[in-house]
Amino acid sequence: MTSYFRSLAFGIHGYSQYTKDGFAKNIKEDDSDADDEKDCLKIDLTNISVLITGANGGIGFATAVALAQRNATVHLLCRSMQRGEKAVKEILDAVASSREGGGGGGGGGGGSPVPQCNLHLHVCDVGSNVEVRAFVEEFTRSGHRLHVLVNNAATLSTSEAIERSVDGYETSFAVNTLGTHLLTSSLRPVLGRTSESQRNSSVSGRNGGYFGSMSNGGGGDGGSPGSILLDGESGKLNALTYVPRVITVSSAGMLADELVIDDLEYTKPKKYSGVSQYARDKRRQVALTERWARLEAEKKLPGSWSPEKEVAKSKKDTRS
Repeated sequence: MTSYFRSLAFGIHGYSQYTKDGFAKNIKEDDSDADDEKDCLKIDLTNISVLITGANGGIGFATAVALAQRNATVHLLCRSMQRGEKAVKEILDAVASSREGGGGGGGGGGGSPVPQCNLHLHVCDVGSNVEVRAFVEEFTRSGHRLHVLVNNAATLSTSEAIERSVDGYETSFAVNTLGTHLLTSSLRPVLGRTSESQRNSSVSGRNGGYFGSMSNGGGGDGGSPGSILLDGESGKLNALTYVPRVITVSSAGMLADELVIDDLEYTKPKKYSGVSQYARDKRRQVALTERWARLEAEKKLPGSWSPEKEVAKSKKDTRS
């Protein structure tokens, strides 16, 4: 009975909140004050660097296209080189089509740059701890900046029996929960490095946290803590004052199940359900992100980057 009511709530909530019209209505704070130049979907993202997991299809691909069209530096993290290269070509075609008769795009640099856009393709299976760690190590060494991490990669098993990842974990848990946690935690130092090197003194110390809400910070007071600041003349995001963000793409499907933390790999039920496990993982993603936000706000999240730690690390590396 509980499951029935959850499913009913999911249907009603999804119908009322996740339609195209509903989204369009909610992205503008006030229709009467709408300004096309400051529309959040039209802001120029030059110098803003975004990493998207599962970027070769679905929501991840659509996000990559939209960001590339707005001149962002886009890092595509894909499990398959072939599908990743196909996605890069399609993004280039989409950007070229959108720019016909308009302005040109930005150039590439480092990684796997491509003409017209600043795109970088990385191959990594988020469900493999070894591959995630290897990718993070390479990305960190490359010196790439990272303003936004979009945890989008996910899997939904259609098997009637539990399938295992290369590390031996249940596949859905390995990708959706464990992979998301490992990638986010491991990239925090890069996010911190970017924040400290680009944020100016007026915003430093007022960081609302990498997991906080994003808002348009107007006025000359540096905006609200954790806000995105706009250049008053160009309407572009100001990378110098942008606090990095972590965005986890969850699903309203999580409403069909409860938060389960004592059976992460779905071994207790008599019959395995990929749909139910997917819902549990999506709920865990939200719980994880909320916890990260709280710990970040309280400065209790381990693994943070700071200038002092960087200096200490440099001295250690020099001695060795």
